Amino acid sequence: MAKVQEGRQTVFVVIAFLIAMVAVVYALAVLHPGLGIHARTHTITVSATGYAPTYPGEAQLFLLVNGTGDTTQVAVQNLSATMSSLNYTLMPYIGANVSNMKTVSYTVSKLKNSTLYEASEGIEVTVPGIANATHALLGVTSTPNVYVSSVRAALTTAQTSTLRTEAIQLALQNATLQALAVSENISMTNVSISGVYVYPFASLTGSEFAAGATAATVNSLFYGGLAGVTVSINAQFTYS
Repeated sequence: MAKVQEGRQTVFVVIAFLIAMVAVVYALAVLHPGLGIHARTHTITVSATGYAPTYPGEAQLFLLVNGTGDTTQVAVQNLSATMSSLNYTLMPYIGANVSNMKTVSYTVSKLKNSTLYEASEGIEVTVPGIANATHALLGVTSTPNVYVSSVRAALTTAQTSTLRTEAIQLALQNATLQALAVSENISMTNVSISGVYVYPFASLTGSEFAAGATAATVNSLFYGGLAGVTVSINAQFTYS
């Protein structure tokens, strides 16, 4: 009987010792993290944005070209003739590159309450050097049967790519500052881009342009301000 009691006492002593050791280890982890004993790791996810602007490098013109005739064939032929004239007018300003002129719509129909047919083509024109934009647009308005739908200053592909990288870096900085407000001991573990938005500086509709188609109006549009790229991200951090 004495041996049984002695064994129980030994077990209790061992249990008490283990409890004491756990308490010591926990205290060391909290008070002295540099000892290599790690406390519980937490995770935080923050959302952030970055915006990077610059002056637009190109212009975009959205045009409608028409041709009419007694038959659909004649209407299409007249449209082709107008397109040839437009091409000749624009080539000096678009780097003599026909790929800077893209067809976005094409229709042939009979005019309402008329015996005539109309062929219409929607054209998107990219003027790669914004310094040529004013001359290109004023040249368009001097071409018969060509109408301005809208114009805008815009970023080039290279500008968009560079600004996207800058905006991501700014968003990461923003996210890191938010996480540091929670803990100084943070580590970024994952980043996902939730949105990329490209903002042209400004645009002018066809009616607005027709109301004041002067060089001063066009210049104020193309050279008046900044365009930019905004990037939204979700960043995950761990801290202890």
